[in-house]
Amino acid sequence: MLNSANFKVSDDEFNKIASLIEKISAIEYISNGNLSAAMEDIYGKREAIFMITMSISDILKKLTSNNVVLKVVLGDDNVEKIIKQRNLLGHDYDSIKPHITMSVLKNVLPEFKEAIKEHIPDAYEQGIKDFNEKVALKKEAETNNLKIKIKKQ
Repeated sequence: MLNSANFKVSDDEFNKIASLIEKISAIEYISNGNLSAAMEDIYGKREAIFMITMSISDILKKLTSNNVVLKVVLGDDNVEKIIKQRNLLGHDYDSIKPHITMSVLKNVLPEFKEAIKEHIPDAYEQGIKDFNEKVALKKEAETNNLKIKIKKQ
């Protein structure tokens, strides 16, 4: 068991919570502060956000099915809203209303981040660290691809 500030979590829960923070950060990165515009980017950012939302929901289901306290910390209603979005995305994609998904994400994800930052700060920091490492790798890969293209010219 890891003891993070006010809340004890198992190693597995810690890793899932860190992954949750990483994925929330990824949505923020993809949307670049403008979730509305990102949701309008059909076949691009919107689909990436939808896929990450499904992953967030899957993590939440696993975390909260065994840990009722964690569900309370994150907000039972918020957890259910994200899970509902995942079910629509996975099983009824044609009925998705992007503005509703956007509203849920805009309101719920920041609350998740704050709750985790407050109650499980070690997992929060690990998630941010993991996200930053992946962004650095992405930027390095983009730079290397640019160098290869320049060499070919």
